[in-house]
Amino acid sequence: MCYCALVAIPLLVATHAAAQAPEPSSAVPASGVAAPVVVAPVVDSGLARTALSYVQQRLVHWRGEGDESVAPSLAGASAVSVTLRLEGQLIARSEALGADSLEAVVTRALAQADTKIPAANDALQLQARRQMQSRVIATVELAGERLPLDATTFAQTNADVKPGVEAIVVEVGEKQEVLFPLRMLQAGDLPAQAIISSIAQLSGDPAMPMPGVIGQELGDLRRTKAVRVFRSSVVQMTQLTPGGPGMLLTRGSRVVALREVNLAMLTDFRERLIDHIDTRIARTPDGSQLFATYFPYQDRADSVASPLQRAVLCATLARSTPRGAAFARELLNDLITHDARSLKEPTTAAAAVVTMAWLKTPINDDAWRAALTQARDTLAASYANDAWADTVPTGSRAMVTLALSHLATTFANEATRTADVARASAATRSLLANTTPGSLVTHMPWLGYAQQQLAGDEPIAAAPALRDMRAMFWERSLQAGTSDTADLEGGVIFGSRDPSGIAGPTWNTARPVAFVAAMLRDARFTDDAETYSQLSKLLPSLRFLRQLAIDDASAFACPQPRRAMWGVRVAPWDQRQPIESSAMTLLAVSEAIESINAIASRAPAAVPAPPAK
Repeated sequence: MCYCALVAIPLLVATHAAAQAPEPSSAVPASGVAAPVVVAPVVDSGLARTALSYVQQRLVHWRGEGDESVAPSLAGASAVSVTLRLEGQLIARSEALGADSLEAVVTRALAQADTKIPAANDALQLQARRQMQSRVIATVELAGERLPLDATTFAQTNADVKPGVEAIVVEVGEKQEVLFPLRMLQAGDLPAQAIISSIAQLSGDPAMPMPGVIGQELGDLRRTKAVRVFRSSVVQMTQLTPGGPGMLLTRGSRVVALREVNLAMLTDFRERLIDHIDTRIARTPDGSQLFATYFPYQDRADSVASPLQRAVLCATLARSTPRGAAFARELLNDLITHDARSLKEPTTAAAAVVTMAWLKTPINDDAWRAALTQARDTLAASYANDAWADTVPTGSRAMVTLALSHLATTFANEATRTADVARASAATRSLLANTTPGSLVTHMPWLGYAQQQLAGDEPIAAAPALRDMRAMFWERSLQAGTSDTADLEGGVIFGSRDPSGIAGPTWNTARPVAFVAAMLRDARFTDDAETYSQLSKLLPSLRFLRQLAIDDASAFACPQPRRAMWGVRVAPWDQRQPIESSAMTLLAVSEAIESINAIASRAPAAVPAPPAK
């Protein structure tokens, strides 16, 4: 089958899905979590473009070119923010309330920028200064009508304010402060944190706002300290290049369109994910180090990845591409060479076994054979006498079952084969028996892979349960028209709210997507008649995972774009990039590519058009 025809398969499905999608509405999401009853009016994007054009004119005049300009009217906007960046570094930010505040806001921002660019004492320095000024890019945020925020607790504000989309206005007596989304995203602040900090600053009393303390909760301060809080929907627009056109943003990122999701895009995304993972590896003569979480807006990493994090990453790399497999072999070899004792921990041992199996190469090295033996001993003790050991956390048991499945098949020991198969089968049955269909997703993709590995080419007894899980997964997916922001489409909400109080999809969508994508090419889960229907349901979730990756349209706010780009964030409102999010997204995308290729290979060849007469 020709490449263009192969690419056409997902393109056609994506186009069909987009065409069938309903118009956006304020309907309740499929998860059952209701949106706020009152929706804050949104400022027209054309107004943001007008404001950005004015800022651009002021930037030109700032560097000694062009004429002075008159600030346009921003009728309908309740507040404005202007941010200036030089090669990813924040050099100025100015915010103010009022539709007529644009001129003053820009003036203050330019004054801040002046202090960050060296002054000129001669012609050469003046030329250098103007060159720096010419590389400055601007971002504008406009807030719409203010609506009261009636939350009685600080924690509740995380549920009532849409993070990354709405601005917050805090009033303490006669003092006011407006907090725009990009500022909160860059600081890593959720609404509750931002409101607490603002009240403390405006009041001059850091102890005034105290979550959970009677008399100092938000509702108490509203009654006794003249504290008021409002929210406003915001339009964001930025330049990606100096002097370039404005781009409309949602939570600081471009919204990836569903029609963009096709085989070519997914293949490119997979390579770029591996590129990002490579930037997270620091190689030394004593072995490599892997940084656990990267903060793209601050250009810092918080810690070195644990052996478990490294081992799970190795497994996902091993199932991606030859280049990814080479990285997996390198990282696992470092683990075996420099930290073999970590294989006494069950989940790390399990991920190491899975990596060895997925690398599909003979275990000839003495150190690797010893590591496999150690892992076998660790895992044998993890599930014994039809019971899980206390050393295996509930969330890790699916990975252990997959490793037990490979020990019984890929690395079968003739002397213990029967017992190994029985142990692996019993472990998988125990998870299935104690997990409801709705929570089965928490064991994905590892439990699904274990079922396939143990069954070989035979029927899978748990196939009906896994199909039910897939159906529930689609029910929880945010579809076009069920979410108030297009950047969330395809994401999955697993529970009502996370610990911070936010109900929204995160990178954990990648976990079940990886196996749901693998189910597409397995006839025991997906027959020919439903293949394209299932593929069309999968594409929005792949779109959401691509949305989470920082690309050239969202790296403008990162001091080191190369390190940040293509890393997968925790959520659209949480810019942290844990190594797990990129690893599991890599696995999900790799599975989708394999399934799309398999579908294409089964599709009948296109009938050539008759020759022209």
